[in-house]
Amino acid sequence: LLNNASEIWLSSAIVIITALAFIAIASGITVRAALNVKYHTYNSLKSKSGHTAFSVARNLLDENGMADVKVEKAKFFRRLFYGNRFSTRTNTIYLRPNIIDSTSIVAVSTAIQKVGSVMQHKEGNSIFKFKSVFSPYMIFTSFLVLPLLLRRLAKTCPTSTRKP
Repeated sequence: LLNNASEIWLSSAIVIITALAFIAIASGITVRAALNVKYHTYNSLKSKSGHTAFSVARNLLDENGMADVKVEKAKFFRRLFYGNRFSTRTNTIYLRPNIIDSTSIVAVSTAIQKVGSVMQHKEGNSIFKFKSVFSPYMIFTSFLVLPLLLRRLAKTCPTSTRKP
């Protein structure tokens, strides 16, 4: 039986957190499904130029005086954790295998966006600098959220006053 304030507070907090978690998960699944439909639609459409993502990125880099930037296929670890990205540390655009050799609108757009990241870096864009400093560590943040929430909940939960 729940008969004291701390037990009632704790059970209410658990119900609220569970409901919020369910809403967040359901929302995430819905958004993910909608994005997957759009992604697969545009990934099946080929660009009119017929150029691959690699050739588009390479041409744009060369035309804008950035021949020193490499374009490479992302290997397993980088593909798994980072995906398609520009690394300021290695001065390289990494594209996933399904993107780098593709002529789809999605692949070519991804390559163009990564070249845009290179341009931001070369121009010294402060927001890009901030993002590139913290992005390697951001893959771990999702693992930290639950323990931090539980720790905060434990600190705010009133201690039980039940008598033995």
